[in-house]
Amino acid sequence: MQLHRTAAVLATAVIAVGMGAGLAHATTGTTTEVDHTKSVFVAVGKLDSFQGNRHQVVLNTAGGSVKSTSRVKSYYCPPGAVITASWVSSKCVLRSTHSIRFVDGSPIGRISSSGQSASQRGWVRLVSTSTGRSTYVWSQLSLSSGRTNPVTGTFAELSTQSSQEIATWWRG
Repeated sequence: MQLHRTAAVLATAVIAVGMGAGLAHATTGTTTEVDHTKSVFVAVGKLDSFQGNRHQVVLNTAGGSVKSTSRVKSYYCPPGAVITASWVSSKCVLRSTHSIRFVDGSPIGRISSSGQSASQRGWVRLVSTSTGRSTYVWSQLSLSSGRTNPVTGTFAELSTQSSQEIATWWRG
């Protein structure tokens, strides 16, 4: 069984987003299917251990594990400067980049039994690409199709707001 859902929204407001989920495997006959989830969003505000006040986040999971393409780019943006999940104002300055890593025993990425929504909930480890310093944050996202805001929840205690968000999930 192949299941695929995508939800995307474009708007002009800045978003602050959160994350969350759990591990998911489905079995049909002799085939084991793995849940895949992906969210792309912006978290707005000051995060502990992060430079900057706006954070572009990509959280990509497979079978409950965080994939190597997951990352946080942190920018300092002056008042009035706009940042979306895929675009950054020239007024903003990149301050740091962190990879998002899986934490053993804290699986992330689950698709609902109906297949109409997904979640990303659990602890993740953020590792600075320049210093190697790590910090742990709680991620709690809900991903849904057919909504104005396909990504809702919290990431490191920052809440979601609408702007450009992308939420994708599939089982296969």
